[in-house]
Amino acid sequence: MSTNGQHDHRRPAAKPQLKGHDGVMGPDTAGGARAARGKAVRTCYEIEETDAYLAARELLLRRCGAWAEASGLVISLPLAGALLDSRHFSSDGRLGYWAPAQVRRALLEWIPEKVTATEEDLLDAPETLLPAGAG
Repeated sequence: MSTNGQHDHRRPAAKPQLKGHDGVMGPDTAGGARAARGKAVRTCYEIEETDAYLAARELLLRRCGAWAEASGLVISLPLAGALLDSRHFSSDGRLGYWAPAQVRRALLEWIPEKVTATEEDLLDAPETLLPAGAG
């Protein structure tokens, strides 16, 4: 799965600084795998913070993969990465904030416009998109 390289630059020039993480579900939250627990991950990056975002993205994907495996869930890491990208390149860039409008944008705009997926990734998509514990 890959994105086509076009970025959404609608983020305002100035925004409040957010510290810590803002609700990312995974090993660092209640119910996550204790063994995968690590330091808190910053989950809000400016568009220009490419290296920092990519490092956090990879860490979050590793943690989500470990959490899913420990929880007996299936996850498509490329799709999860595309979902993180959809939030990073949104108007506010908060990776852990998902309201209905953000889900709608990711599913109806970002993924159809920016993502190419293999059949295997598409088969894992429904379970990847389910909230934790909803399966």
